[in-house]
Amino acid sequence: MLQSLSCGVTASGPPRWRDGRPAQSVVTTEDEAIQLACRTDGQPPPTVTWSINGQQVPAGQIARL
Repeated sequence: MLQSLSCGVTASGPPRWRDGRPAQSVVTTEDEAIQLACRTDGQPPPTVTWSINGQQVPAGQIARL
């Protein structure tokens, strides 16, 4: 009698930058708006947070320095 068996495999890995490099420093003038982006991958998916002077910035919030 022919039987079938299947399974799934999930490979775990450390977080990594999706474009192969970490974020760069940004220099701007006063009152100039900038947008910072962070693209990461990992298994399990990494959690990305932003902070200013040790205070976490809530997702989607506009921060003024």
